Amino acid sequence: MSMSNNWWVGIIVFLLFASLTVHVFLLRNKPKLSYAIAYTIALFLLAYKIGEYIYWQAIGEHMKIPVEFSALSYFTFAITVIFRTKKADQFGSFVGLLTGLMYSVSFWVSPQSFLSDIETIFLFTMALINHHILYFAAMLMLFNVRRYSYKNCWIHLVGVGAMIGYSWLIYLLTPYASIYDKPIVIQVCDGSILSWLNITKLSGGQVVVYIIVCAILLCGLIAAFYAVNNAMAKRRIKKGLPENYRPEKWLDIYKIN
Repeated sequence: MSMSNNWWVGIIVFLLFASLTVHVFLLRNKPKLSYAIAYTIALFLLAYKIGEYIYWQAIGEHMKIPVEFSALSYFTFAITVIFRTKKADQFGSFVGLLTGLMYSVSFWVSPQSFLSDIETIFLFTMALINHHILYFAAMLMLFNVRRYSYKNCWIHLVGVGAMIGYSWLIYLLTPYASIYDKPIVIQVCDGSILSWLNITKLSGGQVVVYIIVCAILLCGLIAAFYAVNNAMAKRRIKKGLPENYRPEKWLDIYKIN
């Protein structure tokens, strides 16, 4: 299929993304329901991803392990939400939102790059669904449920550093690199992702500038994350809603009324 025949797929994915974003807005006055939905999605994603990786190991695909930033984000978001970690859940929401957003935007811009890499229709469909419900759940937590403190912004820096460090260790110390393409997270780190823009290998000075730009961009995203979150929390206070909703017990999660 040519690029011209596939533009409509990107439009469909954009409409899916827009619909989920609208639903986040519609649920803005329902923190309890928003939390229950996000928690249910977290349960599904954790169960699905564990089952998926068990399956790969069972059929002998031993290097099919979570290496990419997005693959790690599923577990980070799901675990921090399910086990209701008071501080780490903000990092889970951040990486979940970032992963889902980047996947969807990339699909709108270049649907052909996704369609040309399809292994099976099932895996393609589940990747599309999982990335978008991850985005939806993270947005619900960010906009409608929790209030995160700026004082804990260091968690994002440590968390992102740990995820990147883990990916580099797997890439350098295992046969992963000889079996699969270079992970996108590694391409972002070493600048080779710029080849997508027909930019050749960076010089030493350009690498420094590139790293600084990436660091500034990350800090900007973190600042925007907190700004939006706190603005929505203040709105809930004005509406007489919980500023920071978090059920005390697991059994209370689905007590919506």
